[in-house]
Amino acid sequence: MLGPLSFLPSRVESLMQAKRFSIDDYLAAGFDRNWIQRRKELSPPGRPEGAIRLALWLEVPVEYLFGAAPEYDSMPAWEVAARASVDIFFKRHLEGVEGRRYRDHFERHIEAHRERSPKTVAAWAGWFDGFQRGREQERSDAVALERAVRRRRRKR
Repeated sequence: MLGPLSFLPSRVESLMQAKRFSIDDYLAAGFDRNWIQRRKELSPPGRPEGAIRLALWLEVPVEYLFGAAPEYDSMPAWEVAARASVDIFFKRHLEGVEGRRYRDHFERHIEAHRERSPKTVAAWAGWFDGFQRGREQERSDAVALERAVRRRRRKR
């Protein structure tokens, strides 16, 4: 069982850095500066809905912002951003549902590209779109090659 939970503003700051979000982005999203400036209080200002909105904006589980997502505890912020956003991509994005069978490719991409990996659901959707277009081109090239081989055989 977990002990008392506390909001960790440093996680918000680290994720914002990893995702290259600015304070202006944060304020434009409608968040109060107090969320990341508080250092002494155990709970965030506002209602729980605020913490949920903040987690949705950062594309991480809300538990992570309170130190209650142990699967992410040993990861640097860039990796939390990449892995949490790819998880959300697979669970909630229309293309992500289709992409679940390629999860190993996504995981290998994170391992290979590390800090350069996508860190938002939108970036993963773009990466998946490129991945799919590459696969379509590969299939198209294979079909064209097969046709060429058949034509050549018929000419003999």
